[in-house]
Amino acid sequence: ILNEYILIFSKKTILQITSNGYTGKSRNLLKKFENIDNIQIDYNSFKTSNKIEYFTPFNIAPIDVEEFKNKDFSKGCWVTSYCGIGLNKYGYYPCGVAGSIDRVIGYDLGIKTLKGLTQENTKKLLNTFCKYCGNFIDYNENAGNFIPRCEKTLLSKNKITKTWKNLYINFNVQKPKMSKIYEKKHCCPIKIIKQKIVKKRG
Repeated sequence: ILNEYILIFSKKTILQITSNGYTGKSRNLLKKFENIDNIQIDYNSFKTSNKIEYFTPFNIAPIDVEEFKNKDFSKGCWVTSYCGIGLNKYGYYPCGVAGSIDRVIGYDLGIKTLKGLTQENTKKLLNTFCKYCGNFIDYNENAGNFIPRCEKTLLSKNKITKTWKNLYINFNVQKPKMSKIYEKKHCCPIKIIKQKIVKKRG
């Protein structure tokens, strides 16, 4: 995104990176982006343990709730509205949550290029993944408005429906094989960024 879009077409655009920053590996990786002008790291998103206390019960699949079985999932939820598209090593998604769901289910539907991230393709992915996401239920209750963490009810007990129990069982038996955007034989995106910055400053 930085190399192929921002630095070429939109030099005033700021790319925000949101990460749980939980592992040392994650934090070391993020340090490589700290001094790049167009990148802002959301340090408030870092967590201090492997438990997220204030969050929507994500593992309540709408397709397991009678009221939501026949909803139009292609509309997405507050995550798509407020957080924007998601990107992981398997491709672009309508939101970061959809990318996480795909890693567990293994549909391997990540869109490999920005050009492929059309409105039509985005709606297809929303229709596929939102039916598994508890955020969609939260969206319905809150009329599409973002609810700040400080206003959420403390999530003290994990809530999980039948669909997610089965998905996790399958995942633990055999992890899905997914196709990556960047294979090992190609340059790492971070290296490309560094090269371009050195040229620019030089």
